[in-house]
Amino acid sequence: MFEKIKNNFIDFIISSPKKSILLGLGFFLLLTSGARLIQSDFSPRIWFGPESKQIKALDDFEKRFGGDQNLIIGFYTKKSIFDKKILKQLQDITYDMWRLPNIIRVDTITNFSHVRSLGDDIEISPLVEDPEQNKEIEKNIRGLKELKNNLINDQYNFVISSAQLQPLYGDTADYTPVINQTKKLIEKYQDDSNKMIILGNVAVTAAFKEISKTDNASTIPIMFGLVLLILLFTYRSVVGFAAPLFIAGITIVSTFGVMGYLGHTFNSILAAIPGILIAICLADTVHILTSYYTSFVELKDKKLALRAALENNFLATVLTTLTTSISFFTVSYTDLLPIHNLGLLAGVGTILAWINTFLFLPSIILLVPDSLVKSNSKFHKNTKGFNFSGFIWKFKTPIVICFIILSLFSFYKAMDNQVNSDPLKYFTDKTKIKSDYNFTKEYFSGIRGIEVEIDSGKIDGAKSYEFLQRVEAYIEELRADPEIIQVNSIVETLKTINMQLNNGNESQKVLPDSNEKIAEALVLYTMGLPAGQGIENNISLDQRFIKLRLKWTPESTKESMAKDIYIHKVAKKYKLKTQTGGFFPIYTQVNNQVVDSFSRSMVTAIILVSLIILIIFRNPMLAFLSMMPNIIPLSFGAAYMALNNIYIDIGTSIVGAICLGIAVDDTIHFVTHFVQNKKKTGSTQLALDNTFNSTGKALILTTVLLVVGFGSFVMADFLPNHYFGILCALILTLALLTDLLFLPALLAIWYRNDDKKANQDK
Repeated sequence: MFEKIKNNFIDFIISSPKKSILLGLGFFLLLTSGARLIQSDFSPRIWFGPESKQIKALDDFEKRFGGDQNLIIGFYTKKSIFDKKILKQLQDITYDMWRLPNIIRVDTITNFSHVRSLGDDIEISPLVEDPEQNKEIEKNIRGLKELKNNLINDQYNFVISSAQLQPLYGDTADYTPVINQTKKLIEKYQDDSNKMIILGNVAVTAAFKEISKTDNASTIPIMFGLVLLILLFTYRSVVGFAAPLFIAGITIVSTFGVMGYLGHTFNSILAAIPGILIAICLADTVHILTSYYTSFVELKDKKLALRAALENNFLATVLTTLTTSISFFTVSYTDLLPIHNLGLLAGVGTILAWINTFLFLPSIILLVPDSLVKSNSKFHKNTKGFNFSGFIWKFKTPIVICFIILSLFSFYKAMDNQVNSDPLKYFTDKTKIKSDYNFTKEYFSGIRGIEVEIDSGKIDGAKSYEFLQRVEAYIEELRADPEIIQVNSIVETLKTINMQLNNGNESQKVLPDSNEKIAEALVLYTMGLPAGQGIENNISLDQRFIKLRLKWTPESTKESMAKDIYIHKVAKKYKLKTQTGGFFPIYTQVNNQVVDSFSRSMVTAIILVSLIILIIFRNPMLAFLSMMPNIIPLSFGAAYMALNNIYIDIGTSIVGAICLGIAVDDTIHFVTHFVQNKKKTGSTQLALDNTFNSTGKALILTTVLLVVGFGSFVMADFLPNHYFGILCALILTLALLTDLLFLPALLAIWYRNDDKKANQDK
């Protein structure tokens, strides 16, 4: 049945090359039209679906407190921050920030609500009303502890202006307009005496979008260029270098069309799709091209050589397409949407790569002038297997022992790997967002932290004296932690109001001592606040929830998660029901699911690929031997990560599945041709010799192309792409060495008894 399908398909391609191309073009145009439906999103919302508990929790938080999207302008001055001109400049910056797109609140030292007593009443006014009163302003600022490491640093030369954006409520995030307007604002006030920078999670989200564009714009052309040069040098024909890149191009575009039809949003993770598909297309096309040119040297006829190439590689390419796509599809078995979509699209793209290769490549060879197909390269001449088979046969046992020892060491070292990440450390130091944060760290401690919701348990419960007493005690214990540098809440505001209502007596800076007094204080404070500076970002409208804003020093996800756990553990001590709000829980869940998703996909891929090989070859031992060379390079890569302190994160976690999907191609090509040659010759050593000669060159060439292609990601400024390039290049190189040394040595040992028996029968 399979042979009949194969022969009919090959007959159609060779006899009707024009129809084959028209069929391929029609399929391409149908899929490509979906690309116009693609939208991009680089916000943390991309990680989970709208019905997930993580996104529902974020939606609830945004409804209660107005969202977690903040845009910060950092302002450093070489002069005194209390200089009249500087204060006036900060006032103007605050005014201009209010005019930015989608801004619903701006918090700065200039509009900070300063509470003063006026007899039995209180007055609430901006901290900076008249810059000419700079001495009084300086006195007030120095006396307000809640400002330090919140809106101003300890040295009083760095201030931040924090703008809160309108919540998205599930809409696609596009922060480009507000970032562009903020850049113009900075240009307006920047001079030699100050430095202004853009910070906040909105800036980070926009940076993810920008770096995805710039990395693809730089690495993909470099990848194409290097691959083109290698193909040109190897084949020395127009078809030899142009056809693989053409097929890669239409496969990438078609896959993006599928992305549009499926409604997947483009993000920094899916930016890896072009590089992956270039690798897959090269693997398919190079095997057929190499086989074609090698056959043409012997047969001297284009159609006969092409038929031989297609027949020799049809089973192997079908198997590699099947196993590679399954490897990618197993990656989609996760709740992390970008990873799910990456696995799904890479699997679909792998299938499209095979379809495009067989519909276009043979037709191009048949239809273009012979002068464009002809190759003068010595690469296609018979080299007797590079003399590898004799070496392998002689040293098979030492080779296997060496690989086993290295593998055991690698598995041991791989256990030292840790799951950790920091979104800001996804950028190299030369990127603008990273350099700005590094500069900020020198002067300002309170740039990172989380927001904690506390549930009083009932409507208006947040005005309960007993509840707020427990919250106050909770806050005091948190402040005792050296890594927590600031805790802001409505509690501090209530204490300040109570003090001012008692003629500014410092001893009365305590919570109002009854529910009624607390309610009165909140009413007084709310009535005195200007528009846009209400308390709704600290207490929910139904006055059931209050929010704490914590500033801390931990940076990595691992450290932050540990501190987050500690914060909620302390809350239980005071019988408070707390949960972390905003985007932070999404990042922690992503971090938690990375290893689970990776382990699940790897185990599933290995089992399914092994089953496919078992079904095809009907030989359990051969299936086992075929998988060993694909697992061992992954252990080498994991050991390399541990030795070089490269953490497991979103970027590095997908390397294993991708490399398994690609590396298994070489193994299947080698095993398939070995089995075919073994049946023909009856000799294991001769089968290895013929396999090296027919397949070895293609394996080396595809690996060189893949290593160079993926290696171009090393130049990426997005560090997950950078490490992706390093690890893929390393693992695929090691996979080639394993396929050329360890795999044939295993086959030689396993089948040597067959050769002895055959010799005895003779």
